[in-house]
Amino acid sequence: MLGEMKGKSPAILFYTSDFLTGTSFFNYEQLGRYIKLLCFQHQHGHLPENVFNDISNNDTAIQSKFKKDAEGFYYQDRLEKEIIKRDKYCVSRVKNKEGKNQYTKTGHIKGHMTSHMENDNDNDNINDLSVDENRLLFNANFQKKLSLYILSGIQDIERVMLSQEQKQQICGGVKIELNGDMYLEKLQRALNMTQDMTKANLNKFIKVIEADESYLDGLQEKKKHCMNWIKKNK
Repeated sequence: MLGEMKGKSPAILFYTSDFLTGTSFFNYEQLGRYIKLLCFQHQHGHLPENVFNDISNNDTAIQSKFKKDAEGFYYQDRLEKEIIKRDKYCVSRVKNKEGKNQYTKTGHIKGHMTSHMENDNDNDNINDLSVDENRLLFNANFQKKLSLYILSGIQDIERVMLSQEQKQQICGGVKIELNGDMYLEKLQRALNMTQDMTKANLNKFIKVIEADESYLDGLQEKKKHCMNWIKKNK
């Protein structure tokens, strides 16, 4: 069943009247930037500050529509709720196909069908999901959020749900970026080393972060530490 959920729902409910009312004073450029931020959040999750500032162009009117989470990432609250509602609906569909829905017993046909209707008054929180349901949602969303995990890392609460294959995907992404020509050239200049020596030291650093799984902290964090590590261990 996970294969069917792998891409997650590509859509959410979009309330056009509410959107027009909430953006009535936006010009066309602001509208474009705002809708792009919403799409990015839907596809990748909460937004890193650099991405948020870049897309919004530091426009305070646009940025006022978003909140900041405990990790310093930005999100639009209404969109967050709609994503959670849609995800829970998709989980319900999967459970029904597996014969696990609470309404699948004989005599509960009406309730069974009702459970698959998306209710725009549903305010259930994702914390109401069971461990299995949270794991299902995590796996369903993983590929969408992979690029964000590679760039900014993954929170401890989600790390416990990672499979070995998913860890390898994140590690592979971080390694590719660290081995990129631009970063290698930057390291070489900063460390005043030959290209071969820089590569050799970089490979040692990569082996260390593979062994301790600190690549899960994300590319941005590892780039901060890489140069200092090489200076201390060359």
